[in-house]
Amino acid sequence: LAFHCYGCDAQSELSKWQSYAEQFTFVLIAPEGFERSWNADNCCGEALQNRVDDIGFIQTIINGAQTSFPSVFPLVSVSDANHDGYVWITGFSNGAFLTDKIAWLSAVNQFSRIVAAAPMAGYIYEHTQYVQNSVKNDAHHKQQQQVAIYFHHSLSDTYVNPDGCCAQHLHGCCCDIGVHTLQCVSVYEEYKNWLRWNGCHSNLTFDALKQDTQLLMPTTSTASADGGYSAICAYASPQQPQHGCAAATYLCMHQGVHHTQWSMAKRVPQLWDVVVFFMRALCVKQNGDFNEQTQSCECDVNGEWQGVHCITPKSISTSTKVLGKETTSSLMVPMDMDMNVDGGDLDMNVVGQKKEKWME
Repeated sequence: LAFHCYGCDAQSELSKWQSYAEQFTFVLIAPEGFERSWNADNCCGEALQNRVDDIGFIQTIINGAQTSFPSVFPLVSVSDANHDGYVWITGFSNGAFLTDKIAWLSAVNQFSRIVAAAPMAGYIYEHTQYVQNSVKNDAHHKQQQQVAIYFHHSLSDTYVNPDGCCAQHLHGCCCDIGVHTLQCVSVYEEYKNWLRWNGCHSNLTFDALKQDTQLLMPTTSTASADGGYSAICAYASPQQPQHGCAAATYLCMHQGVHHTQWSMAKRVPQLWDVVVFFMRALCVKQNGDFNEQTQSCECDVNGEWQGVHCITPKSISTSTKVLGKETTSSLMVPMDMDMNVDGGDLDMNVVGQKKEKWME
């Protein structure tokens, strides 16, 4: 799922990600929030002011996709303890705030299982409320989950200040972001929160891990990347034993880019990196080996999974007919779906035109 920025629309996210969905075979869903905004605690607009239940809205979309495309998601249910869904989420600006919020809710079992998340130019400032509420309200003592996460932020962002937005410090903050927040939380602090949550060693911080990085951006639709964009990145990985992480926890700080440049571009340099990050995280979850050369998951020959991304149980066929075409179990399907949500109409289009608006 890809969440747009405040004032943007679903099409802005579809245009960014559709070529990758086609190339790497995954379902792309881009919802559209109430009055083009999301209620993400600290940001933004009409959805925040009206306390729209966007968490319920997004959960409904996931549930609808799971039940409406059985050929796309065979034997996969977000409520099944053994097949708990294969969901990636990303968002820009207001959509990034929502992405981070959903990731925390998923981590404390208050939302469907999220395999990996990639917030770009936004993050929430008060994650502890979800952790504390989970501890207090979880009568079943469910196991908490790690979530692979990949933050991207601009060092010079004047819309969502990387040092945080709060009532005492609104410089470099647009749209009343953090106006009711008492203490500023930097993106580095939120990254550290996720490092701790994902079980990484306590001595790991952005400063301890940072390195100059060239983010590659594909020039064609083939599985190769050319060119490079400068960023300072920190990578804490479960593949590195010295990090001790249970899930990948990344942060890249971009240089020489303005907030709106990402919102207006159909492609931004980190998209390729994020897609590979998503596929790698899913492959690790499925006990496969991720081939960095081909950007594909090689399934465990002795395991229970097969097919694209190793998400199809070996007990069923990997080939099904969808819209008259032979395909695999993880397919981007251009198909409309209408649902009714608590009396509100929700018109969802998967890799197509418009849009969903739902208000509590």
